[in-house]
Amino acid sequence: MMFSRLSLAAGAAAGGLVVFLAMQAINAVWSLPAARGEGRASERIEAQAATNKAIGELANASGSRSR
Repeated sequence: MMFSRLSLAAGAAAGGLVVFLAMQAINAVWSLPAARGEGRASERIEAQAATNKAIGELANASGSRSR
């Protein structure tokens, strides 16, 4: 009876370790690189919007000075 409980506990611990390692591998290979790519794309869009806004403000400022 005691051997079966120890076996059950060891099997649960080993199974938990296998699941943990599998999830870490999936994150490292698939999820994290995709999230980094999405983050970079978002940063590019924000930087482009800020650049466009600054160019518009400069154009407005130089246009109002020449009048």
